Amino acid sequence: MVLLPFALSIPFGIGQRILIGEGRNHLVNYIGILGPLIATATTYLLLRMNADPLVLGMATPTGILFVSIICFFTALRTSQWRLRDILVNRRTRQKPRLWDSAIPMLVISITVPLGMQSDRLVLAHFSEAAELSEYSVAAQMYVPCFSIVSMAAIALWPIFSRSGSASSALWSKAIKSLGVGGFVLAAVFVGLVGPVSNLITEGKLRVDLDLAIAFGSLLIVMACHQASAVLLTSPLHLAFQAACSTAMLVLNIALSIYLAPILGAGGVVWASVIAVLIAQFVPCVIKARRFMATSVEPVKVLINASR
Repeated sequence: MVLLPFALSIPFGIGQRILIGEGRNHLVNYIGILGPLIATATTYLLLRMNADPLVLGMATPTGILFVSIICFFTALRTSQWRLRDILVNRRTRQKPRLWDSAIPMLVISITVPLGMQSDRLVLAHFSEAAELSEYSVAAQMYVPCFSIVSMAAIALWPIFSRSGSASSALWSKAIKSLGVGGFVLAAVFVGLVGPVSNLITEGKLRVDLDLAIAFGSLLIVMACHQASAVLLTSPLHLAFQAACSTAMLVLNIALSIYLAPILGAGGVVWASVIAVLIAQFVPCVIKARRFMATSVEPVKVLINASR
C-alpha cells in the first residue's frame, strides 16, 4: 500500500526535471509545499476515520504523488513540451544517448526513497503499531524540512554542471552552508515536532525526544550529502551514485531489521543515518575530491555566483 502511490509518482517526476531544466525552480518550490500539507491532511483524515495505524504509512507517498502530478501538468503548460514529445522523441533525427544517465538516475530515484519508505515496512513487521504511527507522524514533519535543503541544493545543479571539476571552492562552501542550514532546521524540528504532533493528532500521538533527535540527525547528514549529490551528475558519476544508493538501501534495511525490535521507531531512523553516512556521504565526498583534483585552478566566477 505504501509503495503504490510512490510507484505511480515516478513517471510523473519528469515534470519536476523539466521545470528545473528550464530554470523554473521557484515553481517546483511552490508546488513542493503542497506535499507535506497533503500528507499532513491525509494523516489527519485517516486518524479521524479511525483507520488502521498501518494505513498511515500512505500519507507521505500520497503527498509526493500529488506534487509530481501537479508539476507534470504545470511543465506541460509552461514549457514548449507536449505529451507526445515526452513519450516519443521526434524533435531530432539523431537520438541523444539518454540511457547512460537515465538508467542510473532511475536506480537512484527508486533506491533512495525506497530506503526511507522501507522503514515503515520494517516497523510493521518487527515492531508495534504504535511505533509505526509515531514514526509516520514524525516523518510528515521531516519531509518539509528536508525539502528546503533539497531545493537549495538543486539550485546549484546547473552551476556544477557547467563548471565540472572547477567547482572545488563552491562545493566546499556548499557543504558548509547546507550543513549549517540542516543543523538549524534539525534544531527547529526537534523543538517543535513533539508539540505539533500532539496538536494535529489531538493528543492521540506524541513524538518522543529520542525519535525527534534521530530524525534531526538524519536531516543533518542528508543536508551535508546534497552538495556532492548535485555535483556528481555525469553518466559515470551517476552510475557511482546509483551503486552507493543501492548499497545504502541494503544496509539500511539490514540495520533497520536489527534495530527496530530494540529501539522501535528511533531504531529505523538511526539505521538510515548510519546507512547514508557510510554508503553515500563518505564515498561521494571522496569521489568528489578526486574528481575536482583534475582541475588545476578553480573558476573564480563560481564563488561570486554562490554569494
